[in-house]
Amino acid sequence: MNWFADRFRKGPKPLYWWRPGPNHPLGISSNIGDELNRTLYVWLTGKEPRRATEQVRGKVMATGSILHNAQPGDVVWGSGLNGRVQDGNGEIRLPKRLETIQFKAVRGPLTRQLLVDAGADVPEIYGDPALLVRKFVKPPAERRGTLVFPHYTDMSLLLEQWGHPSETLVWNAEASVESTIAAINASERVVSSALHGIILADALGVPVVPMRLGAEIPLFKYHDYWLGTQREPVNFTHGLSEALSADAAPPPQFDEALFQRLIASCPFELKELNPLG
Repeated sequence: MNWFADRFRKGPKPLYWWRPGPNHPLGISSNIGDELNRTLYVWLTGKEPRRATEQVRGKVMATGSILHNAQPGDVVWGSGLNGRVQDGNGEIRLPKRLETIQFKAVRGPLTRQLLVDAGADVPEIYGDPALLVRKFVKPPAERRGTLVFPHYTDMSLLLEQWGHPSETLVWNAEASVESTIAAINASERVVSSALHGIILADALGVPVVPMRLGAEIPLFKYHDYWLGTQREPVNFTHGLSEALSADAAPPPQFDEALFQRLIASCPFELKELNPLG
């Protein structure tokens, strides 16, 4: 269905999330931070979403560094800009026709400031919707071991450094959302170079060690997330050995108002939420 017909179709707006094409250079077929969108939609609404492509107008954009793909008429709820995606001047690329995009919330203040400076009307409501996982998943009776969660671009470099330490598991960012959440929730500690490895650990109350393996991923999205949750950016460890020997800071104690603002700004028709947390 083309964008014009979809715009006037009755029912909930379609939801966009990034998914790699068949010829992705790393051979991946999915990415946990993006696939979270479908799971969150189902948990929040009790329904399956209609997935939109990036060209569709009038869609909802939620979890992920996907905001540069916004089209006229889109609704943004917690998305952030992507430091790796730049315009012809070497600046972080912004969506076009900002005045036609409805902003409900964005990931953090760095994203908001760039949008406001370009003329967009963006409320000071921050947070990645993946934080709402906390409202649906109970902590286990016991947690054990360390889960190493690399960004998909870091996997080959990580395996070069891997020494099979005891009670330590490497996780694949292509694994299902449900199994990833269960694995993080069962771990005593998470080591992650992936933003949504960090966010899910924070949401589930699991201590996390942020790790840098390569220099390819700009820090913009990480700093944007931390500042959006009223924290200063956290120092990264460098390399797997340093990360595994580092002490993880205690998980953050989020203000309940953060979750309330995210839920209140949600553009979906919500079912009655499970009152966890």
